[in-house]
Amino acid sequence: MKKILFICSLLVIFSACNDKLNQPDLINNSFKPGMMVFTLGTNNTLADSLTYVTVKLSVDPTVYAKYKQVTFTISPVGKFSNDSSAITVPITVNDTAYARVFSSQWGRAYITAMVGNLTTIDSITFQPNNDSLKMTVTPPGTTADSLSYANVTLKVGASLYAKYKQAAFSISPVGRFNNDSTKIIVPIGTDSMAHLSVFSNISGTGIITATVGNLTCSDSVVFNVPSNALVLNGPPGLLPADNSTYATVNALISNLNLLQKMTTITFTTNKGTFANNLTTYTTNISSSSGGNPIAMVYLKDNKVESAVVTATIPVSGAIAYSSQTTVNFSTAYPTIISIIPTKDILNDTATSTAITAKLLRTPGYVTSGQVIYFSDTTLGISRGIFSNNPASVIDTGIALTTYTITDTSYHGNITITGKVYNTLTGGLVDTGMNIIHKQ
Repeated sequence: MKKILFICSLLVIFSACNDKLNQPDLINNSFKPGMMVFTLGTNNTLADSLTYVTVKLSVDPTVYAKYKQVTFTISPVGKFSNDSSAITVPITVNDTAYARVFSSQWGRAYITAMVGNLTTIDSITFQPNNDSLKMTVTPPGTTADSLSYANVTLKVGASLYAKYKQAAFSISPVGRFNNDSTKIIVPIGTDSMAHLSVFSNISGTGIITATVGNLTCSDSVVFNVPSNALVLNGPPGLLPADNSTYATVNALISNLNLLQKMTTITFTTNKGTFANNLTTYTTNISSSSGGNPIAMVYLKDNKVESAVVTATIPVSGAIAYSSQTTVNFSTAYPTIISIIPTKDILNDTATSTAITAKLLRTPGYVTSGQVIYFSDTTLGISRGIFSNNPASVIDTGIALTTYTITDTSYHGNITITGKVYNTLTGGLVDTGMNIIHKQ
């Protein structure tokens, strides 16, 4: 059995063309019987999705007698005219096969031809075409106030403009285009340029990407928010948590440009309530005596806690500026303590009485959770015991206990006293008393 030597040669000819229907001219034809070899007409071409490279495979007639097609592959960049990284084409009666490759990504590409079990490989470099798409951002940085814009200009190469008449833009992770969205499609003018603008209400760097056909380019813009754009000033120190005393929180806005579009400011709090008895309050921005826009909100609380107040200035549903301050509420102590026994006369058989202590405050209400200490001294001697001492004060300013006389031999008046102390200083805040009589 005679061995048949398959002789084939691969000739790769590169020619730039912008029309897929034109048959390219081969630059070089170096097919030699007995060899499979790529002969590249050029080692470099443009990665612009428009410049095509023609690949020609010539095979020996003995190869064509057995095989009628060839499979080409390309990687890691580049595609064939079928918009795929692989293509199978027929071998013509002239013992030749053609394919064309292009790329929208730059880098070295490896082209492989396979006929039967014969393969050959070579490479080509797709170079970036910086003139096809060029983006400029002016200025490269702007203020993140939803009012200051940076202008974006995209210059499109003539060959690219001949095929495409619009450009798609996106921006992330911060920033918006003039359509108030993170994406926009802009027509390319007759000057081969596309124009748009970007803004942001959040500080950071926005990456702008433009896409025309299969080509992309990117640039960035920095959005800066002045540290004193919005400042909240809360009251210093502690305020009584009496659900009546209000903390005044001022919002000072140093950027006067905000008044061009923004007229309202919204306050929120995580503790307590505003004067409208809600945790959210929206009011108009007014002008202070110093000429800066200012707004005020009033906050109250009935618990010992720290309230975080946040102010935001909205624009088109987004937050343009945001700032926070903390208001600290402390225990609201009573100014009056009333001691009220259910029975004011006891005897040897009725030795106990319920006692209600009412802690009152002007203005507002006392803070729940504080305690009152009871005593029953008469001439320095205790005559009984309390079931609940000290007693905790509930939300209504009430503390309850039961007093029972243990010295049944005593007859006379007994002074019931309730005292509240400052939990921070330990000092006496107020005292309430009443008298019961033991028969």
